[in-house]
Amino acid sequence: MIKRRSAQQPSSVTHLVPDPSAPGRSPSLTLNADTVIAGIRFHLLDRGHAQGVDDQTVHHALCRLKRTQFKADVTRSAWEAMSDPERLQWLLAVSDTAYTLRDDHVAVLKRRRG
Repeated sequence: MIKRRSAQQPSSVTHLVPDPSAPGRSPSLTLNADTVIAGIRFHLLDRGHAQGVDDQTVHHALCRLKRTQFKADVTRSAWEAMSDPERLQWLLAVSDTAYTLRDDHVAVLKRRRG
């Protein structure tokens, strides 16, 4: 579960990973376009890599992934064994996404080249 605060909602919660105490836990996690981009955004901000993420590039990344009906699976044990930096790198890799930083420390998402 990712906790995020916004000015309009004092306490909102985004679910990236199901509650581990939930009955019938699946041995794997399936991420869609929305959850993978939310995860990238969270880790960029949480790790201090960026002070913000450009909304227009988030929209373009979401459209690109949704157009291909993006889904990524990872075993729960592999996800839990990853450090936060490893999770960010995994999310970027599976979504074919990279980022650059503007002078104002806002991350710009783009498709990986190469």
